[in-house]
Amino acid sequence: MNKNNSLYLVIILISLSVIGFSGWTIYSSKNKQMPVPVATETTTNKDAKTSSDGNSTVQPTKTVPKATDTNNAELSKETAKKLVENFYREIEKKEYDKAYVKMSKGWQEEYPYEKWKAGYATTTSNHAVIIGASLVSKDKIKVDFKLHAVDKRADGFQPSDFRGHVDVIVENGKLVMDNPNIWKV
Repeated sequence: MNKNNSLYLVIILISLSVIGFSGWTIYSSKNKQMPVPVATETTTNKDAKTSSDGNSTVQPTKTVPKATDTNNAELSKETAKKLVENFYREIEKKEYDKAYVKMSKGWQEEYPYEKWKAGYATTTSNHAVIIGASLVSKDKIKVDFKLHAVDKRADGFQPSDFRGHVDVIVENGKLVMDNPNIWKV
């Protein structure tokens, strides 16, 4: 992903969380959320050093969301659309840890949790609409969507509209989103 696409992705993700507080909801024909178990992993510095005065110097702990594996990851157009719907719904609700675990490891490496979450700092509402899903290969489904986001600025509120798509794949036994491509319209 080039730097321009990364910038648009950050802008879109910020915008998505803005729409989350507007009270808009995405409805599907089944109107069910896809369960994705979430746990939190806390890492500590096991290599704490002792200073000359005998005090231990330990780095602060870092908390990142961690998904537990789901063994029943069935890749279909419906499950792919539901995953993307739930991702943006969780961003709307500011449930960032639940949304983050729906991103592929590659996407997470590009956007570490705290950096990704900080991208939503000015977003006041977002609304995502799934346009459709298409089979790319037996291991990948592309989900197209539209986003409307509102950011709070010093001079008021700034609405923005976006289009985009993500690939839904199975990674380590669970469905995740990968290869996001989002642009402002």
